[in-house]
Amino acid sequence: MTYDLESDRVIVSGGLTMTSDRSFDTHTDTWSYDIHTNTWTLMSPAQAPSNHGLLAYDAQSDRVIMFLGGDWPAILFRETWAYDYNTDAWTNMEPETEPPALLGSALAYDSESDRMILFSGLDVVNSRPPNHWLFPNETWAYDFDSNTWTQMNPAVSPPGRNYAAVAYDVQADRVILFGSVIAADNPDGFVVVNDTWAYDYNTDSWTAMEPVEAPSPRGYADMVYNDNLRQVVLFGGIYESRGREDPLGDTWAYDFAANTWSELHPAASPSERGWHRMAYVPSADRIVLFGGGASRQQFDSETWIYDPDANRWTESGR
Repeated sequence: MTYDLESDRVIVSGGLTMTSDRSFDTHTDTWSYDIHTNTWTLMSPAQAPSNHGLLAYDAQSDRVIMFLGGDWPAILFRETWAYDYNTDAWTNMEPETEPPALLGSALAYDSESDRMILFSGLDVVNSRPPNHWLFPNETWAYDFDSNTWTQMNPAVSPPGRNYAAVAYDVQADRVILFGSVIAADNPDGFVVVNDTWAYDYNTDSWTAMEPVEAPSPRGYADMVYNDNLRQVVLFGGIYESRGREDPLGDTWAYDFAANTWSELHPAASPSERGWHRMAYVPSADRIVLFGGGASRQQFDSETWIYDPDANRWTESGR
């Protein structure tokens, strides 16, 4: 999910729901949300990506970008798609070089450099369940104008992971990365972390921020940058261990300049969940949250709105 600035719409494309037999149904539909009228509209593009991937909006080109790396088990896509809301059209960009078949990569748009920044993901080809998971810690940058992916070469990188929370901090000109699971030598094959990293495209460098306090370890959270707060806002996530998935429902804000996380304790909140998506709408100074659930068997279609001034979440329509 992402916000299309030119059209003033939140865009959602694709996703998963789990069926009663614990298999997944893949959705390829595209929707737009108008926060001012509280309306979701089903779009009707002639073609669309065949699976789910994370979205980010390229403000310079006025396109929503999706990188579709791979799916489990060992399903390869390696496709880059661009969506134009004004023409309701998805285009398979087919660049000559693309990142590997990764599932759950972190994707954010660096507006100062006009680049999509992609980090890590699960290697769906070489991972071996139940406890041998590979998360290459590669960083890639995509330029829509030249339709090229470039593998970056930072001297230091975060440990690889998938479905980390990520957002671009406009004021700091940094991509902020938080948490998720990294590979580990234990029965799960992974450990859940709560580290905070910042990436500077101009110097091609990752920095471990190491704040004194941070949200508890989690994956499948989401976060967005709020222009007025000049902070990144995070909600929810899932703590995983020994096959158990515990949902979280807390709201936090990260201030890059002060290198501090602060729990916000809103008056009302969505139920505890992970796998949701969020987008910030500057024209309303609100954060939109859609979907997710307490477990993979409990995804919902709720829409929630966060008002940073009132520090309150409100379910849409209530």
